[in-house]
Amino acid sequence: MMDDVLVFLQRYSRRKIKEGKSGADVWTVGDDMILKYAHRKTGMHAEVWRTYQNEARMYLWFRDHEISLVPDVLYEKITSEEVILLLRRYRALDRGKASLMLPDILRVLAELHSLPIPDFLGKPAQNRLILSQAQIDACLDGWRRVLSEHKGRFCITDIEFVADCFNMLQKRFTPTELGLVHGDFHCGNLLLDENNMLRVCDWQNAHVDTPAVDLAFFLSRLSADGVFLDTERLIAGYCAAAREMGMSIDAESVRCDITLSSLHTAFVFWYQYLQGSPTERVESIFEKMIHDAHWLWERR
Repeated sequence: MMDDVLVFLQRYSRRKIKEGKSGADVWTVGDDMILKYAHRKTGMHAEVWRTYQNEARMYLWFRDHEISLVPDVLYEKITSEEVILLLRRYRALDRGKASLMLPDILRVLAELHSLPIPDFLGKPAQNRLILSQAQIDACLDGWRRVLSEHKGRFCITDIEFVADCFNMLQKRFTPTELGLVHGDFHCGNLLLDENNMLRVCDWQNAHVDTPAVDLAFFLSRLSADGVFLDTERLIAGYCAAAREMGMSIDAESVRCDITLSSLHTAFVFWYQYLQGSPTERVESIFEKMIHDAHWLWERR
């Protein structure tokens, strides 16, 4: 099938914008199309391949339910070996304008979270946020390596405190209200169509979880890029938008869920991307993680 993709591409001006090491290539095609092609290569992890298939299924699910939150699908093919998506191309959202567009972004996010859960996503595993001791030790070692690059700027006992109380906090505050979440919600995955309406792309990480996962990650990515939003403003705006969608929600629960999700993301993932980073970038994420751990600890 790859030959057919290449024949199609030869009919248009095109530019490869991403060559996926894990299996997905992305091209701009003509003036208004995006082609995403994923091939199940030998040795590809089954979970990685599942995300490509789920992304394609999510686009088709939105189309079949006539929900215009995502780019229009012009062509699709899903087999056991290939995923092909030809999508309408839109303008990228400037992250610097995220604050100005925050009400629109939160309305889109609330609408997303109010949708029924597609059957193919399945249910989350119980205790999904709890780490084994080996996993905690790996995260702790990863953070120690990051902090060691900035001699004297950070207190190692702070990250050791997070490691010691991590599972207890996850058990104490694990959310019970779950629904559809995007899983990678940030400005890079937000697009503007010809009517300046927001659309959300890149659904590989869609899954069932607390809505706070998307809110916390959105804030985390912006702050890491030097764009800071007021958390209370975000929570109030999201709650208002969610209530308009008929969701039962309160600000304190959202605040707690965001803090827990932010703590989980920072401790488990962020150290993997911070080696070699400027001190200011490490500091913004590290200090927020420590603050979140103490905030939850005081409310346990």
